[in-house]
Formats: sequence, structure tokens, C-alpha cells
Amino acid sequence: MIETVKDAIQFFRVNYRAIFLLTVIIELPFMILGNLDKLGDPASSLYNWAVIGDSGYICLGIPVSMGAQAVLYYQIIHGAAFSLNDCFDQVKRHFSALVIASVIYALIFICGLMVFILPGLYMAARLSFYPFYIMYENLPPMQALKQSMVVTRSYFTEVVLPVMGISFVILAVSYISPTLFPVPGFDGFAGLVLIDLAMAWIGWVTLIIPFRIYCRMRSRSASS
Repeated sequence: MIETVKDAIQFFRVNYRAIFLLTVIIELPFMILGNLDKLGDPASSLYNWAVIGDSGYICLGIPVSMGAQAVLYYQIIHGAAFSLNDCFDQVKRHFSALVIASVIYALIFICGLMVFILPGLYMAARLSFYPFYIMYENLPPMQALKQSMVVTRSYFTEVVLPVMGISFVILAVSYISPTLFPVPGFDGFAGLVLIDLAMAWIGWVTLIIPFRIYCRMRSRSASS
């Protein structure tokens, strides 16, 4: 498990600029909308924009981000130059499958959190392979999610435990951060947007971990 996490962190460190750029381009607009209510009275129209931002993130932000990051990682391991156009072109080709799988993924995660935090984190880790099966193997959404559940049975300590641990820390920071800015205003709005952006950026380690395992699995099957 430790070696897998070290490998994922090293991958992140070497490629952090491209990972950050995709995070900013795709996720920052949703973060801005999602925190607009911090600028004023929650009963104002700003709250409606915050709801739109959060809903848009689930329906568009997650699938586009997952797909684009999967394409980026593929470019990296094959020595190709980072191409935003290629990232978004590949996402377009698999857009409907990504949206369906990502919405199901998000709903399972949210329901798990509502029951108790750990079930949500556990299911998120178990389903973390789905972008690779959609983007690399062209599997339909439900089959990609099912295949992720099958694969993670054999990689509990290498994938599920570290992804759950990192996700728990990120979730805790996101939960505590609003208490740092109790008074509505621009300072709180900007602070929470920056915290959300930082957590989203660092959070890609939880996708890199299953990606590195996925690459190892493909390498073994190719050599056998």
C-alpha cells in the first residue's frame, strides 16, 4: 500500500502543472458558483446560483474532469505532449457514458455519506476505476462501474484503503473550512473557493492511485 501511494504522489508531483490546469479550467467555474452564497444573505438569489453550481458540478464537472484527467494520464505514460484539445475531444466521444456513470457514482457517494461517512468513502474507492474502463476500453457506464467493483476486490489494501484515507482528510477539510469564514463577504467567498480548488487539485491523487494499478494490470495482461 505504501509503495502504491508513494508512486501516485510521485506521479502527481511530476505532472502537477497539467493536473492543476485541467482542475482550474473545468472545476473552478463550478466552485465560484457553488460559493456565491458566501457573499451575502443565504436567503438571497445568490443561494440559487450556489445550488446551480453544485448541481452543475455533479452533472457536468465530475464527468468532464474524470474523463479529461484519464486522457491526461494516458498522454503522460505514452510520452505524448499535453494537449487540452485532445483531452476535451476524447471527453466528447464518451460524454454520455461519463455523465451517466458519474451521476450514479456521485449519488452512491452522497447516499453513503448520508448513512454514515465511511460507506460513502468506501463506495467511492470501489468505483474509482470507472473512468478508465469508459475512456480506455469503451465500456458502457454500468459495465464500467461493475468492473471497477470486481477489480477492487483484489486491491483492497492498495486502492480502497488509501483512497478512503485521503478522501476522508479532504472531506474533513471541506467540512471544517466554512467555519473559518463565518461572516458573509468577499474574504470568505475567495477563501472557500481557494480551499475547494486546492482540495480538488490534491484530490486527484485518489484517481492516480487506481490509475497506476490499472496500468499495472494492463501490463501484466499484455505480457501473459
